[in-house]
Amino acid sequence: MLNAARAVLDQKMNTLDASMATLEQKQAAHREVMDAETDRLVKIYEDMPPKEAAAVFNIMDIHVLIAVASKMNTRKVSAIMGNMSPERVNLISQFMAGVRSFRASTDGGEGGDRLAQTVGTATWWAKPSVSATPAAGARAGSGAQSSSQ
Repeated sequence: MLNAARAVLDQKMNTLDASMATLEQKQAAHREVMDAETDRLVKIYEDMPPKEAAAVFNIMDIHVLIAVASKMNTRKVSAIMGNMSPERVNLISQFMAGVRSFRASTDGGEGGDRLAQTVGTATWWAKPSVSATPAAGARAGSGAQSSSQ
């Protein structure tokens, strides 16, 4: 009885191992395709006049923008960023410097960068300075930020 159960378990483990290997191969192939597409976009935007590329970068999905900008020639991306809105440049800089990252949010939303997409300015540095309670200081900091936009 024990040998039969062990044989069934071994068979299931072998099937699972084969499925995992197949999944890893498909993920690797997908990464290669995505890298090739990103490289193609990098070439397109590097060849585009900076002012035109900046107009696109100002409205581009932040995930795509970071993937493209991080692979671009430094001189070319800086020329583009010089023509972008300051808020968007600030956001890109935070992601590229590692101050902000793409991570799942705790509320089950689309991602941890939801604030970055809706507000578009830095909030990581905002600390309560006037009020003694953190909640009041955070509200005061975010209110001042929203009114400046």
